[in-house]
Amino acid sequence: MITPEQAEILIEGCSLTLGEESTSIDQALNRVLAEDLLADTDLPPFNRVMMDGIALCYRAIENGHTHFPIQAMQRAGEAPLTLESEDYCIEIMTGAVCSSGCDTVVPYEHIRIENGIAYIDQLPGAKGKNIHLKGSDKKRGEVLVPKGKRIGPAEIGIAASVGKETLRVLRKPRVLICSTGDELVAIHETPLAYQIRRSNVYALMASLLSLGIEADNVHLPDEKEQLERALEEA
Repeated sequence: MITPEQAEILIEGCSLTLGEESTSIDQALNRVLAEDLLADTDLPPFNRVMMDGIALCYRAIENGHTHFPIQAMQRAGEAPLTLESEDYCIEIMTGAVCSSGCDTVVPYEHIRIENGIAYIDQLPGAKGKNIHLKGSDKKRGEVLVPKGKRIGPAEIGIAASVGKETLRVLRKPRVLICSTGDELVAIHETPLAYQIRRSNVYALMASLLSLGIEADNVHLPDEKEQLERALEEA
C-alpha cells in the first residue's frame, strides 16, 4: 500500500508523448494546440471606429467649432473617405475604418443633426475618443494563443480570425479505465447486500468524453497475477 502523496508523485512522473496531427477547425474543439496561434496582421488591422456618430478632426474643436456640416457617410466595410476640410465631419458607423483626416469620433448620443449639420451637445474632451487604434491589441506575429492550450470556443474564434482552417494539435490519447474489486457488479445486475454497482468508471468515461476523449473500460478481479497480465495485454 502507498500513500496518496506517493501515488500523486507516480502519476505526475508518467509523461506521455502523444505526437501531433492536423485537424480542421470545425473538428478542433477540446483538442490541445501543438502550435502557437499568431496574429497574421496588426489587431485591429486599421483604426476602427467604436461608436456610431460623426468623425472629425479634434483640432477643429480646439479652435472652438461645435457644429459641422456632414460631408458624407462612412460605412463599415468601405475604403476610408477623406475629410475635405476641418470645418466638416463624416457620419460614421461602428466597425468602420476611421476616415482619413479624422482623429476623433463623437457618438450620436452627444450630438444633434439638423438640416445636414451635426451640433455637438457634449464635447469629447480628448483627441482620439472612440477610435480603436491599429495594432493597439496585438502586433503582427505576436502570440494570440500559446501551444499547449486546450481549444475552446474562444480559441476557435481566434483561429478563424487569423485564417487558420487547419490546426496542429496533439493526438488524442487511447484510454482504458480499469475498475477492480470483487464487491463490484455490472450496472444491469442487482447487487447483493455486500455488493455495489460499477459507477465510477462511467463517471470517468463521461468526464473524458466531455474533453473529446473516448475511453474503454474493463473490470479486473482482485488477484495480482491476473491484474498484471490484464494490464500487460491492455
